[in-house]
Amino acid sequence: SISTLQNTTSTQGGQIASLQSTVATQGASISSQGTAISTLQTNVATLTTTVTASSNPNVLPNGGFENQLQGWTGNGSTGAPTSGWFQAINASWGVYAANNTAWTGSSTLLFSTLNSDLISGVDAGATFTLTADADIRANSAGAEAWVQIVWITDNGIVYSDGPHRSVGTGFGFDPTGASRAAFKATYTAPSNTTAMRASLVVYAPTGVTVTSICWRQVKLERGSLATPYSGEATARQVYSAYSTLNGSVASLSSTVSTQGANISTLQSTTTTQGGSIATLQTQMSTANANISTNATAISTANGNISSLTTRVSSAESAISSNA
Repeated sequence: SISTLQNTTSTQGGQIASLQSTVATQGASISSQGTAISTLQTNVATLTTTVTASSNPNVLPNGGFENQLQGWTGNGSTGAPTSGWFQAINASWGVYAANNTAWTGSSTLLFSTLNSDLISGVDAGATFTLTADADIRANSAGAEAWVQIVWITDNGIVYSDGPHRSVGTGFGFDPTGASRAAFKATYTAPSNTTAMRASLVVYAPTGVTVTSICWRQVKLERGSLATPYSGEATARQVYSAYSTLNGSVASLSSTVSTQGANISTLQSTTTTQGGSIATLQTQMSTANANISTNATAISTANGNISSLTTRVSSAESAISSNA
């Protein structure tokens, strides 16, 4: 019984240690998600200020890449650097999407694009304007860059290009809005349009190497007027992520609370079984003492029996002699 209880106690001790480790891990997760929530709250505050300052809403989620590259996918010709995109942050230019993978134009590699997710619910016949700012570098002249609205219609895909800008050996971001104006593309949604996306395009002719591509402040808005960058759709996206994280933290807190109760129950059970083991050990000690006493009595009795046996043997010898 003692061995069984000790094994049970040892097993439950392991369970307590495992639960404590799980609780610690989940505590770290709560802390990490708390930090993420704090960051998202800061983004929401920043975006609220930006949205308030704007005169026309941006329907493109994460156009400023505040939420990493969520909602964007690299694409292009065969061999284009589709997987090299990342979020960059610069004190002068803020947050932007960047790709520093060099690629050289060829007969099969001509375009590198960064495409947004599809935006549904587009009204056919409505006018939209797409603008962006860019920093693009090349080793020689010949490369071009432009923004493109891609329409998904019942009759197929329609591409609407903005002005093609010459890259030369490179140009940088612009704080005045002139670069965004140079990229401006204004088009009317074709009939039977069901969705649209923004596409940021860089072209390199054969032999020209593009060394880096950066985009920022991409805005897709209704109407023909290009207004200052804002992030209304991004604010909704961030709020959704914020709500999801809040739910995750609440769920983890509940799990930690439940496992804390389990640990308490196991500790109580272990304490009870520890008491049972102590009682059994006391009983065993008493039994051992009784066994020792009985052994002494048996030894004494054995001595008496030996003495009596000797006397009987002597008596038998005497009787035999007298006979």
